Amino acid sequence: MSRKDLRDLPINQAVTFRPSQILYIRSLTSKNQHAEVLDLTTQLKSSFREEITPEIHELAQLTLRANPIFPPTWVVNGPSRFVASQLTVEGRSTGESGSSSDGAVGLAEIRRHLLNFGTVHIRFPSDSPHSSHEISVEPVSHRSRAQSFIKDSVPYLWDTVSSSSSSSTATAASAASSGTSSFWGKPMALSGRLTLFKAIARKKYPVALYESSNGKFGLDGLLVLEEREIDALVAAVTLIGVLGQNDSFLAPGLDWKG
Repeated sequence: MSRKDLRDLPINQAVTFRPSQILYIRSLTSKNQHAEVLDLTTQLKSSFREEITPEIHELAQLTLRANPIFPPTWVVNGPSRFVASQLTVEGRSTGESGSSSDGAVGLAEIRRHLLNFGTVHIRFPSDSPHSSHEISVEPVSHRSRAQSFIKDSVPYLWDTVSSSSSSSTATAASAASSGTSSFWGKPMALSGRLTLFKAIARKKYPVALYESSNGKFGLDGLLVLEEREIDALVAAVTLIGVLGQNDSFLAPGLDWKG
């Protein structure tokens, strides 16, 4: 199955999305930090149902304002605009084994082309509990912002198509009827809403949802996921790679391993 074919797989309606973790990915503006990932599961889980609603966004913002020194689960180090080719992900005081004396341990490395499009390579330490191999996040075509990757021989797809839609065609039709701008007949899909699908047995089903707080295609938003279906760190770092792509659909074949 090609990466492009993942978008056309039907939704497995027999699988119910039951999120177990709620994260907030917050962009940072300091010189050497890109973003941080905060775990809001304890604060939001009782209020969350199946979709990310405006009420959940508001509750997340209230929670963060009420806790100005909210300790991050992971910190992504590197330029805030990701103009460099590499970001590093660290865990701080989260119980990760092998912590260094300053309380931080390297968990992953995100590498991309200097021009911010093409394949994003995510590398993990040899003893990582999150992934036993490198993960390559690649654009599925030049007509969309959808990105795919393979973990443990299973394909995953970050897509702008709603988890309730059976195909990208439905989204394209909806965009056309609403007057959404398009690129070669396809919706630009520049909104801040993404679904992570897992593909098994020629069907796919949602395992994570992301929606930015400002509606733009970028960081600062809620990521909800089902940990039985996808490792939380893998979901977060692949999403950061996708959101940092600079119009990746314009050059899907460009690859840079660094």
